[in-house]
Amino acid sequence: MKTALVVFPDEWLPYCPTILNIVQSLREEGWSVKVIAVDNNRFEGAVLKDVDICYIKINPLLVSVLEKFRVYKFYVFYKFLKMCFCLSSFKKINYDLVFGVDPLGFIAARLFFRKVIYLSLEIRKDLLLTIARFLGINSLIIQTPAREKYLLGDYSYKSKTFYIQNAPILKGDRLIPNRSGYRLIYLGTIIPSHGVEHCIKVLRLLDGNYTLTLKGVIFDKYREFLLDKYQDVFNEGRLFIDNKYVPQDGVVKYLVQYDIGFCFYNFEIIESGDFNYISAPSGKLFNYYAAGVPVIGTSILGLQSVTEFHAGVLLERMESKEILKAIKEIKGSYEMYANNAIKAAQHYDFKKSFDHFLNGTID
Repeated sequence: MKTALVVFPDEWLPYCPTILNIVQSLREEGWSVKVIAVDNNRFEGAVLKDVDICYIKINPLLVSVLEKFRVYKFYVFYKFLKMCFCLSSFKKINYDLVFGVDPLGFIAARLFFRKVIYLSLEIRKDLLLTIARFLGINSLIIQTPAREKYLLGDYSYKSKTFYIQNAPILKGDRLIPNRSGYRLIYLGTIIPSHGVEHCIKVLRLLDGNYTLTLKGVIFDKYREFLLDKYQDVFNEGRLFIDNKYVPQDGVVKYLVQYDIGFCFYNFEIIESGDFNYISAPSGKLFNYYAAGVPVIGTSILGLQSVTEFHAGVLLERMESKEILKAIKEIKGSYEMYANNAIKAAQHYDFKKSFDHFLNGTID
């Protein structure tokens, strides 16, 4: 039996489709897969069934102290170094594939395993990235050529690169159910920088048939803030918060009940030059596609597939009147936009891209 190791030095494993899809794809091919991840009690659903996970548990109080002194990342790095050392020295397993996620995961794995694939989810130019480059990134999984260029600079040609989006695995026919056109959905972490309140404010401009569901992780303080500030639309039964965890294979099934999905970034909060945000093809985008849900989003590099596939509308200005205009535009040609979303999903199908990776030669 072939074996694989995924070194994922973050706490949001249950909300990371790329990692979960890699595990599922490999297991369906008969592989044995182990994942190393962090559990610091910040995210609901941290225990995943039927996945071999070695959690590095960190007390939430310790996390707060380490973050206060800005050494949390280094502590995580130390813990992952110890874990990778133990797996390489004592377990005597020669993994056929090792995935190191982002610079921290890659470095921890690269120091103890000979062949490591750099799996890029976030891109930040910092000391860890410099070290990862120094160690040599020979095999890379990343979303786009633009992000590859940013990550590796002029040395990108030295890496064997595979482009895989943070997209779901498609199963069965893509059928669009009968829809009312009035159910709006915001998917993802519910935070101000992702334009939550812009979505809510436009609800007040729409007739009473429209509803908006905020689906994802939300922290208690922000929930209370929203409940108080937008009490009117909550009381009308038009605005809902749903933070119940949905397994990766159930996300698309959940989304098919909605009509239009939002994918916003508020650059009044996010640094306008943050290339990680500007270039990131958001995972929610591909889930919308797979459910045949047209998208309204911010006009940035990472979301240009919306325009390329005519699967929705991108906005230069995240203003209520512009969002309202986009909703009306999509409703006027709904079947076209929904069918184009399905075409985009088929193009970016994770399984198809990952099979191409598996069939490739890793030097």
